Amino acid sequence: MKTPLVITENEALNKVLFATFKSSKESIIRNEIFSLMLEAEMQLKMAYDRSIPYGFVKRMQKIRGIWARLQSTLLLSEMLQISSATATEKCLKKLETVQKISFGLLRYIEARKANVQANAEI
Repeated sequence: MKTPLVITENEALNKVLFATFKSSKESIIRNEIFSLMLEAEMQLKMAYDRSIPYGFVKRMQKIRGIWARLQSTLLLSEMLQISSATATEKCLKKLETVQKISFGLLRYIEARKANVQANAEI
């Protein structure tokens, strides 16, 4: 099976985050960022695993929340001068790309569901 684009882009985001924060001396922020990126990766892989009975859309909504917390943490690290503005900007751009892909995917699923319901009523 081909790896979904959102998983590929999330892995690219994780690489940028790891490269940016691996040598950070602020362990609290670093650990928070690393835990959020691992949680998002785990939830994404679970969302695409068909053997897990939890709904895909609900998992994607949960992941969107994780990404929002990650975005807040990145902005906080920039405000506290834990990371440079350019490094944070690079991370935020990757995060924005992943979020756009997931939002587009959810919109597509919702539109498809609405189309199926409309066809069922006819």
